[in-house]
Amino acid sequence: LLLLQATVLRELERVDEASTHAALAERLADVQQDRETRVSAALLRARLALDVSRPDRVRAVLAHLDAGPEGSLTAPEDCLVNAYLAVADAHSGDTARAGQRVMRVRELIEHMDLGSSEAVFGINCITSVVGDIRGRWDEASTLMQRMATRPDLPRLHRGLVRANLAMVKLELGAIADHRDPGNHQ
Repeated sequence: LLLLQATVLRELERVDEASTHAALAERLADVQQDRETRVSAALLRARLALDVSRPDRVRAVLAHLDAGPEGSLTAPEDCLVNAYLAVADAHSGDTARAGQRVMRVRELIEHMDLGSSEAVFGINCITSVVGDIRGRWDEASTLMQRMATRPDLPRLHRGLVRANLAMVKLELGAIADHRDPGNHQ
């Protein structure tokens, strides 16, 4: 319940309370040896740190997951860890490491359900790194275009992806075609 409450508090933009609840959920899960809840709580804490532009906090929260043995995370978990850390690394100036993480997220997404929340958030994170940090809006457009044309995306994800695709197309100067994800002009 702590994790659910933390998620609701994040949606209400009560970040400090959400972070406290997520940290408590993570500690409780650790005591109970509940790996899934512990990982979910850490990912939520990292997301909250991204929400308030604290890349140092993202790295601190995810350090134990990032340093874990190969295969200790599911593909969706690994996707989010690397996506969140790519943004944190890029905003901290470590663009080389961010680039490695972008490649890892791309590899993971190839074997994931592209309609999943993890894939959508992963794509959005790496698009931010590729576009905002590296200035490669053409590459960002390709990433978003692939996701935006999926008919199986839930409505919320579809809106998020299409809004971000529109922003990318605006950066490219392709203002006229930002409404139609199928238009490749």
